[in-house]
Amino acid sequence: MREAAQVYDAVWDATGDEPRSERCQIFKSVDLDPYERIGARFARQLRGIRAACTGTPRLESAVELERQGRDGAAIQELERQIQENPVPAEPYLALHRIHLKQGRVDEAAGVMSRYFQQEKDANERCRHFRTLSPRTTRALEPGLIHELDRACRARRP
Repeated sequence: MREAAQVYDAVWDATGDEPRSERCQIFKSVDLDPYERIGARFARQLRGIRAACTGTPRLESAVELERQGRDGAAIQELERQIQENPVPAEPYLALHRIHLKQGRVDEAAGVMSRYFQQEKDANERCRHFRTLSPRTTRALEPGLIHELDRACRARRP
């Protein structure tokens, strides 16, 4: 168990620059209880981010609805998903994409504003701020743009 914990700790360290959702997916199927009992560092840290890749049943349904051209139904599923589990970025990003596709830039910016307000991890906030379309960025509130720009300039990409 200790040797396995050392391997998992090494993988945790090696994936440090990956998005939280990717790191969570890597370890998603690991039963953390035995590792927490022996004090494995990765187990304690992973427990804190598990919500980033679990509890998103509506996300897959929304993606399928969008693929079928049922954007309105997809939007409803994504909004429900965010209500049920506001942690993962993916429902916000999917909702943002649909609003942009439909030319609703203000709604897209509103979705991302909600994401940035709930996201506590600075690396995740910056990762998603850096990937916003210029149209969305211009539609964000100036105070939020300034806050994110200042915080993200201080962080490495």
